[in-house]
Amino acid sequence: MSIVVLPGRKETILRFAVLIFFMLYLAPQLIFSASIDPLLQKYNLKIEEVAPIVLKVGTLAPPGTPWINYIHDRVVPMFNAEMRGRIKFEIYPGGVMGNDTDVLRKMSLRQLQGCGCTALGILGTAPEAGIFVLPMLFNNYEEVDYILSKFRPDIEAMFEKRGYYITGLIDSGFFYMFSKKRIEKIDDMKKQKMLTWFGTIEAETLNLLGINPVNISLQESVMAFQTGIINANIAPPTWQLGTQAYTETNFYIAQPLFYSVAAVLYDKAQIESISSRYPGGFGRDIVRLAIDLTKKLEPEWKRELREFEKKSLMVFEKRGMQSVQLSPEDVEKMREVAREVWMNLGDRLYSKELLERILNELNKFRK
Repeated sequence: MSIVVLPGRKETILRFAVLIFFMLYLAPQLIFSASIDPLLQKYNLKIEEVAPIVLKVGTLAPPGTPWINYIHDRVVPMFNAEMRGRIKFEIYPGGVMGNDTDVLRKMSLRQLQGCGCTALGILGTAPEAGIFVLPMLFNNYEEVDYILSKFRPDIEAMFEKRGYYITGLIDSGFFYMFSKKRIEKIDDMKKQKMLTWFGTIEAETLNLLGINPVNISLQESVMAFQTGIINANIAPPTWQLGTQAYTETNFYIAQPLFYSVAAVLYDKAQIESISSRYPGGFGRDIVRLAIDLTKKLEPEWKRELREFEKKSLMVFEKRGMQSVQLSPEDVEKMREVAREVWMNLGDRLYSKELLERILNELNKFRK
């Protein structure tokens, strides 16, 4: 079979041939190439020669919430595709492995490799990172995103020097005060049996507000509501909905008291031990690749969490929970208390120099 090329058509035929070659030979390789493939080529390895890494992660995050659903729906499929199943996850949600402190202890015993940490775990691993959990520091998520992006290298350094890798920096969310009885002013708060659970910052804030809190682990809070040990708590709406704790409360204060970052942490020593099993620098590179892949998903993960937070508050109100606005005077009083907490904890949990840097950046952003 011969091909007759008409005059002036040679260039067109050549382009067509190149296109066919690309579609038949190059495009499938590009489409189906996983992120791990260049590493396999770099170290002259076959996928069968790379034993899967199994990472066991404990978290307080309840099943059915975006903290957990997103892992199953997006993170795991993405890792299966990009890492060809070489990194697998075993997730233990809802506090079945204990609270963050218990999970961190099990990590030190090499029973777990990771923690989906709330404020409790953040304060337990890198106390200075508690600066991002301070009361009434942020007004909205735009400020949160701006500050966390500015200070991301600082945050990662805080954890790495204590032996942890951060592979995800997302939201616990804004924390609201929920109660069985109507709270209209700060004086009403003082009469409540208020749960406290995440440590120094929350306890300091409640004490300065004149509230004598009840210290109970987060997993026991629903039972504590039911038995009357507590009648109020401070929590993100997503958690309140996921655990059904909202069914025990009738009111919430419309002005959130805290924002808390959430972090996915892995034990650095264990990860380095696992990576040392592989030849050359392959182990190091595969860990870095896994961290980078997770970071790419952070914006979408946070969008889902924030949308779920809004929907949670809508569900509460639809089911009869009432939103209560504090007076401008009480809001200002709470801001005064918050600023006192910031100063009191300076040079105890974090440096005052770091606080000043963050406040300066916030002021610039607000202007």
